This record gives sequence, C-alpha cells and structure tokens, in this order.
Amino acid sequence: MQRDVAQMAIFVERVVNHMGATIVPQGYVPLRNFAKSIVDDAAEGGLSLGLRHLISHFHPRPEWIEFDSTAACVADRSAPPHVIENAVQRACTFAKAPICERIPLECASNSYTRADFVFNSFYHELGFDNPLVSCDFSGAAIFASSRLYDQWTGSAQCAAAVSTINATNASRETSMSNSSLRGARL
Repeated sequence: MQRDVAQMAIFVERVVNHMGATIVPQGYVPLRNFAKSIVDDAAEGGLSLGLRHLISHFHPRPEWIEFDSTAACVADRSAPPHVIENAVQRACTFAKAPICERIPLECASNSYTRADFVFNSFYHELGFDNPLVSCDFSGAAIFASSRLYDQWTGSAQCAAAVSTINATNASRETSMSNSSLRGARL
C-alpha cells in the first residue's frame, strides 16, 4: 500500500484518466485531500484498499472529476511501440469484424494512430462497459478523455473514425434494406 500522499494522488489521477475523466483545474486540492484520506485510513489499518473500493468513491461523481462523454479507448503514449504493435495484432486476431482491414489511410501511418483506431473499434464492437477492465490491451491502451487524446497528433481523428465508419456502414445497410424493400412484392 502506498503511504505517500503525493504518490497516492498521482495514482488516483491515473485511475481517473483511465476512466475517461480528468481532474478539473480547481480539483487538485480535493484530489490531495482524497489521497490523504486513503493513506490515513490505510495507516490506521482500517482500510484494505482495492481498485473496486477506490472507484466506489467516485459514485456519485465528485465535483473535482470531469467525465468525458467523448472518451475513447486509445493507445497509451507511455507504452513502447512494440507493446502497442503486439496488442494491435492480438486485437485484430480476436475481433469479430475485420477491424484491421478497415484502418483508414490517415491512421495507418504509425503504431499509435493505428492502435487508436483498432482499440476503439474493438472496444465499441464488443460493447464493453468497464474501461478499466476492457480498455487495457495488456497495458497498451487507455480509456482517455478527449482533453488528453486531443494532445496526441492524429489520435482524435483515428478514434473518431470508428463512429464515422460505423455510421457509414449503418447508412449503407439502411440504403440496401430500403432498396430491397422497394423491389419486394408485399
């Protein structure tokens, strides 16, 4: 158990970031107070802190955390490229749809943007609801807020390409459906 308040605050912020959220600018004092309470509880022996327990403190959502409805499962820029590439290969192997065959040209230029598209596609394809568990890819991914991934060149475009492709496919399926209905005799 981490007994240093500053280190615990860093850890809590990383957990918050992996949930697709960020600490609001005025939220660092409450974050530090929260981290201190965790450390104090652990020092008294009254708390067996697990990730589930930590996250339970985020319901209802504290005012010092801002959750992002446009958060996406993208490549963690702190992971080495070979880790990213291995995770992309595994995702491509296990995906139900041919995700890797649909990578847009603008996303195929480097490991990270390719992974942004593949990870977010895989995450949405399977309809996961817990980003801490489902958006990990062996440590290669993070469920990041747009505030974070907008800082990375190409990430926003490639993460968003998932919804664009899904919308295009849905539109194409609707058009095909409508045209086959027009030719059907009822």
